[in-house]
Amino acid sequence: MEKIKQTLEAANVKLSWRERFSYGAADVYGTLFGNFLSTFILYYYTDILGISAAVAANIFLVCNLVDAFTAISAGPIADKVRTKWGTYRPFCLFGAIPQAIALVLCFTKIQAGEGTKVIWAMATYLLVNVCYAFINTAYSTLCSAMTTNVNERGVLNVFKIGGSATGSLVVSLLALPLVAAIGAGNEARGYQGAAAVMGILSAVMLLIAFFGTKERVVVEKTEKVKVIDSFKMVLKNKPCILMIFLLMFIAWTFNFRFAVVMYYCKYYLGDAGLLTGFNSLVSLVGIPAIIPIPGLYKKLGKKNTMVLVAILTILNGIVFLLAHQNYYMVAFGFILFGVTLNASFSVVWGMIPDTIEYGEWKTGVRAPGAVVSACAFARKIAIAVATWSVGQALSLIHYSAELEVQTAATNTGIYYLNAVPLIIGGILMLIVILPYNLTQEKFESILKEIDARKASSGSQG
Repeated sequence: MEKIKQTLEAANVKLSWRERFSYGAADVYGTLFGNFLSTFILYYYTDILGISAAVAANIFLVCNLVDAFTAISAGPIADKVRTKWGTYRPFCLFGAIPQAIALVLCFTKIQAGEGTKVIWAMATYLLVNVCYAFINTAYSTLCSAMTTNVNERGVLNVFKIGGSATGSLVVSLLALPLVAAIGAGNEARGYQGAAAVMGILSAVMLLIAFFGTKERVVVEKTEKVKVIDSFKMVLKNKPCILMIFLLMFIAWTFNFRFAVVMYYCKYYLGDAGLLTGFNSLVSLVGIPAIIPIPGLYKKLGKKNTMVLVAILTILNGIVFLLAHQNYYMVAFGFILFGVTLNASFSVVWGMIPDTIEYGEWKTGVRAPGAVVSACAFARKIAIAVATWSVGQALSLIHYSAELEVQTAATNTGIYYLNAVPLIIGGILMLIVILPYNLTQEKFESILKEIDARKASSGSQG
């Protein structure tokens, strides 16, 4: 009966504003950490550590592929954790300090030969990604453990993306000014100091998430599910497979542009300082971009909302293609980028938890960690391919960190790298979202059937 009581609480609870904000704090961490890393690490390797773009690309490829397999194991490991604090929240508590240390090490320059620098870069980048994989998997799964109420999940997802937008704004406004203030002309010291500040802020956000949330969906200790069974469930879950590919294409699209935008501002537009202002526009529209999403869910449904976002992503690429060096049009492109960036992740993460119940209904196995791990695996593969692609593309267009001004051909290449991936990514998003058929009505019917099964099992027990 205790299990049924927990199920009813999870379905009926109305979460407090404090708990919603605390959940959102975890995504402030995710964006502080992730955006700082994805925006500046390639530039740090090529222009400060002195590693060639092609070698840096291979570092990202190897480390992210290794990390992808770490990510896919993180969920099943998390699912097996049982503590007095819950299953997923402890990762926020015990991961807070290690992730901060790892981020600082990743932006620490060593005096050594190129071979040693490459080894150092690989080791620290792998460490920082392993920390992120376990923490990100845990707090991404936390939503499904806090409530099964579809409306509350939608609200939580708005706070999640609101937290993401807040973290993005902090990085946009503070990162380069911190580099300048701390470094005082020494970029290496500046980036290390900025990484320390971001790491400390990230740790604080994780602790807020830990202390401010509660897990209500509890899987009994006696319920043993093999890891292989968890992933078999994922493979039988068509909506989940589609969401995995959707997340992968979204992650590839936006991480590709994050990696290239520093070069776009510094070399094509001619002023690296523009990045602070333009990225601030991206962050400022983040929260306004997600406010209409719950209303769009009700009016259009989640699938059609995602179709709309994919079309906007394609239009965003076209805007950048037409902008050239028209700063007003470039600014509009960054604003539209902020809308599509925040809306796309908001919608996909609003859809992924629904596939957990679908899998439980279809297979009898509830494995939220496996679902999130599979998504994390796909995301890591996408990041690996995106960063590797940018590094290789920079090499192909003959980018040289030793040149203050790049050649005309290189600048033209950077211009296209900033725009075309958005068009390609939007098309790929459309291809995978159109076959998705888990409607709101079908999901509610699935929830009722799952609850009926549990009630029947409880009465028999």
